[in-house]
Amino acid sequence: MSIHLDQRRSRAVAAFGAAIAATSLLAAAVPAGADPGPGEPGYSQHPYYFAPDELAQLSVPWGVSRDPRLPSGVADLASGDPSCPAPAPLAATDDGSPEGYTLPVRIKVTNGTMVAGYSPSADHWGQGVPYSTTLRGLTGWVNARVQLPSMKLLVDRDDVDFCDGAGVSIADISGITPPDWGTWDDEGSYVNSRKTRADGSEFYAYPGTFLGSYLYAPDMEPARRLNVEDLAVKSISAKLSGIRADGSLDLSVDLALGATLAIGNGNPDLQFPIDIKGTFSTAVKMPITPQVSGISWDIGEPPSKRSPMMPTKPLAGAVEGGRTSVGSNAFTFDTGRLDAMPPGDGRSLAVSLLTFLYGSDKYGADVLLDQPWGDYYNAFINGMLDGSASFPAIAEGVSEVGVDMTVDKVGLPKGVPAGYGFDG
Repeated sequence: MSIHLDQRRSRAVAAFGAAIAATSLLAAAVPAGADPGPGEPGYSQHPYYFAPDELAQLSVPWGVSRDPRLPSGVADLASGDPSCPAPAPLAATDDGSPEGYTLPVRIKVTNGTMVAGYSPSADHWGQGVPYSTTLRGLTGWVNARVQLPSMKLLVDRDDVDFCDGAGVSIADISGITPPDWGTWDDEGSYVNSRKTRADGSEFYAYPGTFLGSYLYAPDMEPARRLNVEDLAVKSISAKLSGIRADGSLDLSVDLALGATLAIGNGNPDLQFPIDIKGTFSTAVKMPITPQVSGISWDIGEPPSKRSPMMPTKPLAGAVEGGRTSVGSNAFTFDTGRLDAMPPGDGRSLAVSLLTFLYGSDKYGADVLLDQPWGDYYNAFINGMLDGSASFPAIAEGVSEVGVDMTVDKVGLPKGVPAGYGFDG
């Protein structure tokens, strides 16, 4: 969503307040028989999306995009097996080593996915993954050791290998031009929302739903591809956190990651760092409640609680082929390296992507950019762009992560370890 559009959106908010204050005067300006639009007397709005009777009557029907590239569910976010070869398993250790008696375990990481940019409207109208922004294709390998008899998981950050190929997709969001730029039923007032399906039929995309066109996508030409590069583990610790009644195992991983998001054509000016940290586990995810205390809301109320999209799953058994799903919606982004970036294209790209993490309102406007007044909006955005202001903290609840892990190989040594009473 462009800065120009959001400045118009700011004027629409001011017009909305004026309409409330002068209802009797504005009523005369509404043509007889016309359905009132946003900012007009008599308009009633749902907090998050337009109800069918609130939509303008246009020459082609309203609908959602059927672009096959839009994911229809969690299964469409799957990545398949790692694209890089498996590392050699670690060697087992005996009770004379600093780690004690351990069994090496090689773990295959697949389907690493992050979703952000929630749209209540896309959810309401039934788009399968109601998030504009997805990071997917994360795969790799983890070499760890299970310490016996304590059952501790020992893993070093150098024993985590991520494969190339992960990338970020940002689907375009359908929006409308605020009514101060046209009448409610004026088809010219809608922004990028009239689309043609493969069968030739046309439709207007519901505001706040996804059009199927992309700002960035991993399968696009390099100039429009946003790749995850230099993914590195800053710190990691893991543990078997419990045993369920059916014998399955719960895991918990404390992890800090750093990476670079870079345009695929190799332009060094179009890249910026990302850093996340948190606990990723098999524990059932709590409902998502975005922390948006630093964001100004001028439409309805902040998003209510919503259910996680990617469920977790315990490890059925610590045997080869055993599979578990870990994840979190309570991790945090560290913006320290973003704040240190000088003004330029890379910092501008980071500001642009940041706006998509927070989702969209019913008008299809990016929430972070949808500030209530023009002066505050301009200072807010320009401060981040020129480096005079810090990036806002990206707190818990903005994004959700899910990762599948499979026990690929267990290194069982031959014989009984020394010191266990069977030494002959």
